[in-house]
Amino acid sequence: MNVESEFLERNCKPLLFGLFFIWSFYIVTLGAYASASGDEGTYHYPAVLMAQGHLPVLDFFSLQGIWSTIPYAGLIKLFGPHTVSVRLFSVFSLITCAAMITALAWRHFGALAAILTFVFFSTSWHWTLANIEVRHSPPSNLGLLAAFFFGSSTFEVDSERYGQA
Repeated sequence: MNVESEFLERNCKPLLFGLFFIWSFYIVTLGAYASASGDEGTYHYPAVLMAQGHLPVLDFFSLQGIWSTIPYAGLIKLFGPHTVSVRLFSVFSLITCAAMITALAWRHFGALAAILTFVFFSTSWHWTLANIEVRHSPPSNLGLLAAFFFGSSTFEVDSERYGQA
């Protein structure tokens, strides 16, 4: 390890945690105050019906898979049908996905790659907008990235191939 990478490894953790904390506060605030798009209601209403005990397809028509409704129905059962309370899962999913992607980059490619990954991931407005609302994206992205995150711990990255020594 050279002097530059030792400096990055030692000093980037506080920077990364600080950025992550500030960004997480921003995401929680955005989840509470962002206006709803046209798709949010088509995911919110089936979740309300599921929380009341109705089953999709048997009791009401739904194009969404049950996996995209179950987390929201659980939150509705706990906190009520308000959109902000249902968005808690979307906010959790968005923050957790960012943490997993950043941790993967740190684990396999080092501190600089983790910071760049976090900056690219956290400043993507399209990703944020698609995942801050009650939609199918937060449960599916969280499931996919969690499977990749926990599954990738069994694989080794060929460091010579990717330029790390």
